[in-house]
Amino acid sequence: MRGDHLSVHYQGFYHHGIDAGDGQVIHMSREHGGIVCTSYNEFADGKRVHTENSPRDYDRKQVLKRARSRLGEGGYHLLNNNCEHFANWCRNGQQCSRQVHNVSKALGRQMTKSGAKTLAHLGSKELGKTGSKLLAKSGAQTGAKTLAKTVSKGGGLFIAADLAQAGMEQLGGNLGLSQDEAEVAGKTIGAMGHIAAGASVGGPLGAAAGLALWGAGELFGGLFD
Repeated sequence: MRGDHLSVHYQGFYHHGIDAGDGQVIHMSREHGGIVCTSYNEFADGKRVHTENSPRDYDRKQVLKRARSRLGEGGYHLLNNNCEHFANWCRNGQQCSRQVHNVSKALGRQMTKSGAKTLAHLGSKELGKTGSKLLAKSGAQTGAKTLAKTVSKGGGLFIAADLAQAGMEQLGGNLGLSQDEAEVAGKTIGAMGHIAAGASVGGPLGAAAGLALWGAGELFGGLFD
């Protein structure tokens, strides 16, 4: 339907465009050097076409008018002006890319883990010397030890969970999923993987720490969107 946000999955990424009706799609094409209007079949390239559930703040006529207003425009950039940036701009005025965002989140999760490990290491040396009484009263000492144990011993398992999440988010199209569906599945895998990893090294408290670590990574990654 005209104004729909379409996507096709290639190995490792999704290509996005706007349905222009009459068997045509408007999309930012690196191959063509900019924003073009091509046939539906050329856009699909023999692959399954998904309709993404991206927010739409304009009516379909306006979405299509916005898309056509940028025909012939160049300036493709993987990180800040790719096909998904263009499709979202047409639909809601927000030039954003979940694919780029997902990579940022993955980096954010790793930075969060590194930071948590460093803080836990420092805490075990310094906080134990200067604030053990206060920590004991608040119960934070137990939590700090659990976090330190969870991060240090579960590092490899957390990385595996992150890789599984990122893989599902980017490669879910191999299973016939749209990018929306792949992202939901990826987050589920990531969260459950972190819970399982935390539980394996720290029991129930470790599971909670693993989930908190995953959530912190998602939040930190969101800062780069």
